[in-house]
Amino acid sequence: MSKRTLLSLFIIVFSLILLVFNSCDKEDTINYTPDVGNELVLEVFQPTYKVEIQSGMLSFESKLAFDVTKLEIVSANRKSVDLWEQSLNIKTPANIFNKVILAEDSISNYYENLPENEQKYWRKQPEVHSEIYQQALASKIIQLLPDGEGGEYFDLNLYDKTAASVINLDGFVIVEGQIHQYTTDAIKIITDGDVYKIEQIKKINETCKKDNMVVTVFNENRLKSVYGHTWTQNSGWVYPENRKRVRVWIDGHSETYGDPYYDDCTQYLNCTYVVRAEAQKKNFWGNWKYSDYFPYLSFSATWTYGYRSYACDPYIESGCGLYDCEYNYVPAYSCTGNPSYMCPTSPYSAYYPSVNNAFINLTPHGVWSSSPKYFSDAFTVHGLLNATIGGIIFSYNW
Repeated sequence: MSKRTLLSLFIIVFSLILLVFNSCDKEDTINYTPDVGNELVLEVFQPTYKVEIQSGMLSFESKLAFDVTKLEIVSANRKSVDLWEQSLNIKTPANIFNKVILAEDSISNYYENLPENEQKYWRKQPEVHSEIYQQALASKIIQLLPDGEGGEYFDLNLYDKTAASVINLDGFVIVEGQIHQYTTDAIKIITDGDVYKIEQIKKINETCKKDNMVVTVFNENRLKSVYGHTWTQNSGWVYPENRKRVRVWIDGHSETYGDPYYDDCTQYLNCTYVVRAEAQKKNFWGNWKYSDYFPYLSFSATWTYGYRSYACDPYIESGCGLYDCEYNYVPAYSCTGNPSYMCPTSPYSAYYPSVNNAFINLTPHGVWSSSPKYFSDAFTVHGLLNATIGGIIFSYNW
């Protein structure tokens, strides 16, 4: 059989696969219908806390509901979550990301099953990508990152990737009546929940506070500023098997959110405190990718965290003062009667039967406000984490 005939056959087969894996509308947005016809009927994912739809956005009544739902989605069956999204008529970046994995895997597997002499030819050709991959890349839902070995792999293109499973494709979600937008390099909040400001805040691309809108654009200079702390822990990739690699690490840092009033006074702080668990496999072309490699993850962690505030200054009623003091807690979630996984506070342990790119948020992750007296320093976190992924142990003490 000639190479031209093989290529034509591949195009036909792959076109049929794409009909199952995705469909793209005429306005350049990505749509996908999960294939559940040939599998057991799955139950629709049901979050513990009530989630509503308002103006095309998921709406959470509290930050606790927001955080816990993200954690529950990490441990849920992805197709069950897809069905939940369908029932709410909403689509998230996490949905698209997982469909890219499936489509890219189908291509790699097709070539892996060709006769050896044909494989030898195609391994020398440029890597072939699916249509949904190209669409997600063009729409900036995914981005390409260096793999550390001279190649690239695709990942979610969000500053805060923990939000990927609860925001719409424009990055919006409602939490406690406030409208949040998560973008590639910013977190934006409409503090009064006015939906008519959505188009306005979309266009703001600089750190500012105005008209009940708070925006922080994160860049390398900002994260290296004096006003901030970092506790990121990353020991790098480990290779449990040939053509497979895993790592667990902590993405941890805190900095001012919005324009601070002074160098040591701000109403808002951002805190990133996330356990990252990653598993990749080399595809047909020998490139590292998130794929059908989904090992188990278990971890336990204990930590303390604190911040400084002017809440102890007796000479001011609100805003910035002269006398600050340290607090070793943030407003705690009410966990009475709830299982431990619903409260991502120390101590915390979890088990996930299958992960390949997990983002597990722990308290005090997110944007925090101090009112009426403001913060005088960013969050600090000190702790211990032991994790096992795919049989490999990772330990951090910071």
